[in-house]
Amino acid sequence: MAEKDRLLRELDRCREQLALSSDTEQEREHEREILRLSLVEKASRHSHSEEVKGNSHSLTEQLAQAHRLAEMYREQCVTLEDELGKIREEGDVGREIFKERSDKVAKRLQLMAQRYEALEKRRNMEVEGYKTDIKLLRQRLKDVEKQLFKVTLNIGPDQDLAILDAVRQGNKKTQKIQGELRNLKAKICGLGNELRIG
Repeated sequence: MAEKDRLLRELDRCREQLALSSDTEQEREHEREILRLSLVEKASRHSHSEEVKGNSHSLTEQLAQAHRLAEMYREQCVTLEDELGKIREEGDVGREIFKERSDKVAKRLQLMAQRYEALEKRRNMEVEGYKTDIKLLRQRLKDVEKQLFKVTLNIGPDQDLAILDAVRQGNKKTQKIQGELRNLKAKICGLGNELRIG
């Protein structure tokens, strides 16, 4: 741009000189110089316009590339937003599943605790019942021993068979009572083991 201004000033100066000079030779010389300057100005304009065209073409390419990049980034953003939405949905589903499972586990734990308490009460009641049964059986055994003792005191020489009969019956009752005691003891031990295992 500065070169163009300089050339125009030079042209104006030459015209002034042309007007002042009366000599035709000088006028021709000036006309040639003016022509030469105008050609230089045209060449300068042409190179300047070529440069502007080149810059324009380069800027157009850069703009097109910027548009392509913007479109690519836009597509990437949409894809990433979709992926983020899916991840959030999966996280929500995971949270719901975890909540459902933890609720089920809590209910199951509560049910197991209730069952355990019921078993504990049952065991305590059975142990108490077995203890009562053992006391009753011991009392019966003592009663049988007392009866046997009374029978042995009242024995006469003729009553040997009756005594043997009573002893046999006493032995049978004693064996039966001992069997029941063993069964009760086994049940108590079994309940104790169940409580330890459960």
